[in-house]
Amino acid sequence: MVRRGGDDECWPWTGAVTKDGLGKVYTWRGSELAHRIAWVLLRGDLPALITLRRRCTTDSCVNPSHHDWTRLVHRNRAKLTADQVRAIRAAAARGESAKAIARRFSVSRDHIYAVVNRLQWRDVA
Repeated sequence: MVRRGGDDECWPWTGAVTKDGLGKVYTWRGSELAHRIAWVLLRGDLPALITLRRRCTTDSCVNPSHHDWTRLVHRNRAKLTADQVRAIRAAAARGESAKAIARRFSVSRDHIYAVVNRLQWRDVA
């Protein structure tokens, strides 16, 4: 499901993709992003509040050398209200893309991911 090239080349994911073009893998826990699975398989586990940022321009790239990790911080939490968090989760549940939701609420896709997956705003139902 990966066209693996050299260490410095993009490794495009050829399987299922999200609406944003990111590789998607189905596991016993549900849908996972392929670049995160590739990172774990080749580099080791990622803590829960870590996100991977792609350095290349290929959305479906899963080459770990093309991703840098960054820690999600709670300072972004102040940018949203509890009502906005509920609206974000509802939009995601309806299948709206993280990119579109992020644009609407003027936050990053990483922030949307953290809200939807309850890495931030866990206390909001």
